[in-house]
Amino acid sequence: MIHYVRIYIVSPEQASAFRLAWRHDIGVCCQLARTLQPHLLAVDLLHSLNSDSIWLSIEFWLDEAALLRSASLPARIGLNSKLHELCDSIIDLGAFTFPPRLEPA
Repeated sequence: MIHYVRIYIVSPEQASAFRLAWRHDIGVCCQLARTLQPHLLAVDLLHSLNSDSIWLSIEFWLDEAALLRSASLPARIGLNSKLHELCDSIIDLGAFTFPPRLEPA
């Protein structure tokens, strides 16, 4: 499994629209993300306790190949476009995975 991490900086004026876009039942970001299934397994959205303007998303992808293929899909392009409309800044931290387990010596 691959985790893709992004930080979103959202102005106070766009905060309501940003939260609405991520609603699981009607949010455009969630609807677009559903079209990327079964390769996009889930997306978690976290809100900073230290700043109202900072959000973080963690996407859970089946594998790295699926993540790379998604970059050219219309749903992914639409999702990125919508997020750029709503945010002052987006910082892509990139793909992460758990390190290999270390066996006890």
